[in-house]
Amino acid sequence: MIFGVALKFLKENFERESFYQLILRKIFSVEFSEQYRIIVIDDHPVVLNGVQLLLNNIKNVICTTASNIKEFKEISSQQFDLLILDLELSDTNGFQVINIAREINPQCRILIYSMHEEPWVLSRLIPYNIDGVLSKNSSPSQLIATVNSIIKGEKVFSEAYNRLYKRKNPYIANKDIAIELSQREKEVLAYISQGYTTREIADMIFLSVNTVSTYRKRLMQKLQARNVADLVLRGKKLIFNPLPPIK
Repeated sequence: MIFGVALKFLKENFERESFYQLILRKIFSVEFSEQYRIIVIDDHPVVLNGVQLLLNNIKNVICTTASNIKEFKEISSQQFDLLILDLELSDTNGFQVINIAREINPQCRILIYSMHEEPWVLSRLIPYNIDGVLSKNSSPSQLIATVNSIIKGEKVFSEAYNRLYKRKNPYIANKDIAIELSQREKEVLAYISQGYTTREIADMIFLSVNTVSTYRKRLMQKLQARNVADLVLRGKKLIFNPLPPIK
């Protein structure tokens, strides 16, 4: 609320748009040498407009927005580097969006920007190998700092998420926590369980070796597997219809 009001006040009190943009650049002076594309998904227009306005005033950053999954699929046809999303959306939830985003762009970074900091919600994020968690109660400067760090390859998490992760309380220790895999992840896992190599899987599903390697790494992290044998063992319960061998 304070964030939105502050941005509205600035814009209404500076007649020249260029001067307004200059003020934002001076306050949040972050610049990047290469073009960096960000997509923000939220079903609250005030949040979307405020975050887009803020991020678009970072030099070489292009920020686009979507309020639902349909809009996201339309704009995600173009390459993007970072996805910022809420966990609660009008037509779906953030966990499903993460899977869809990873289907479209396995290398994209993901920042959860949400009001939800309940342990049972945050614990579900742990297997997804996300890059950051930030509360919507955070200040604009905290959002900029978090985005800046993620662009540099760092991971940034809220205090609530860090406490939960470090404490490894029953919510995390519970092995019955649902692990959601995307359709592509299930496909790769099925082929791994049949003994195919990364190169063979890449050829069969028409993806690059690097992309398949990314899926393998993400599966290891999601299922908390120590090696490929452990991955196959843990993945058996998640593969209901193993793919037939390709001749």
